[in-house]
Amino acid sequence: MQEDHARREHTTARLEDLWQHGVLDTPPEPEFDRLTQLAASLTAAPVALVSLVDECRQFFKSSVGLPEPWRTRRETPLTHSFCALVVQDHAPLVIEDARTDPRVTGNLAIADLGVIAYLGIPLTSISGTPLGSFCVIDHKPRKWTSLEIERVTQLASAVTSELRLRGLVAKQATENLRLSIARADAEETLRVRGEFLSRFSHELRTPLSAVIGYSDILKSELLEAGNREWAEYSEHVSVAGQHLLDLVNDILDFARIDAGILEISPSSIDVPALCREVQVTISASVMRNGNRLSLHVADILPPLTADAVRLKQILINLLGNAAKFTRSGTISLKVTEVTWQGAPTLEFRVVDTGIGMEPEQLARLFQPFVQASKQIGATYGGTGLGLAISQRYARAMGGDVEAHSKPGIGSEFILRIPRGSAVPAPGLPSA
Repeated sequence: MQEDHARREHTTARLEDLWQHGVLDTPPEPEFDRLTQLAASLTAAPVALVSLVDECRQFFKSSVGLPEPWRTRRETPLTHSFCALVVQDHAPLVIEDARTDPRVTGNLAIADLGVIAYLGIPLTSISGTPLGSFCVIDHKPRKWTSLEIERVTQLASAVTSELRLRGLVAKQATENLRLSIARADAEETLRVRGEFLSRFSHELRTPLSAVIGYSDILKSELLEAGNREWAEYSEHVSVAGQHLLDLVNDILDFARIDAGILEISPSSIDVPALCREVQVTISASVMRNGNRLSLHVADILPPLTADAVRLKQILINLLGNAAKFTRSGTISLKVTEVTWQGAPTLEFRVVDTGIGMEPEQLARLFQPFVQASKQIGATYGGTGLGLAISQRYARAMGGDVEAHSKPGIGSEFILRIPRGSAVPAPGLPSA
């Protein structure tokens, strides 16, 4: 029973290999016809065939001298096939007189096709699976010479090469089709994801912005009414809402980056003005922990072509990160022109006197959803996405972000953006 199971598995694998070559039921081709004609000529045999054997028939990819109706049909059932024995034994089959050879005496090819003498050589796939037979046939008894066997074997090798070539072409075509389908599926997935993110962004950001806005209005009115306690409660609501909005923004931005649907819009940037805007935006976060922010930016810097919105977001992320991990310390932003990777580049250095990091914490710093340590995550909160997003933004503009740190001394983040132009990274289209 195990032998029968193994035989069935082998047969199934062989048939799959045969069909994957893409030559069954295909028109005649001159590459094969030339070889059958040459075999018939060299051996003076009236019939030569390229026969491919499947589960119930043999298909003639090429034939010379085959009688009707078989020449037109280009196939016979296996009851009329000596080639099936070549495939079954995976070995050459040499028959001088089929009428007296016990291996084939009952084969109907003797009476219906006039097969008396037969010389067949296996045709194999790249994996060595037998696909069929290259054979010459005579209608009368014949002793095949060693020279004839050698010549037919050599021609069979050429036929095998042609079959394998078609197998590779068919395999590549199948792979191309698979990739094309996969690409279409991926594009559809990205489209659906983009639509979802757009709706999700609107559904979350709109109410959160309303909560923050109404909390600020309520705080102002309560202060005017002299109710400082409730004004403080209102401020807590606003701060919590802003924190939640920041988390939502991080998650949505990272989702867009991961989906390859985030746009980069290069423009000429006034760097000193942008840095002053960042300073105003981040000042409350810096002062909340008793820190002091110093800005070192020359009034005149060479022009920078990049995405102003993304650059501003990176700087706010880096400065906000420094402010979160620094208490009663100093945070500085210094901008200079350098040469990086052979190109003129603007370098933004954010330095703090905060808690610093160990080397193993630095190693995973830019991994998404990963924070420096569990203790830091529990103490300071956050999603672990800000730095990952910042680095991907920078790389999308042709630059990068790196970090250096010492425990108990502080950290330094270096953002470099080439001056020339923002070049979108793979998966991040330009607007």
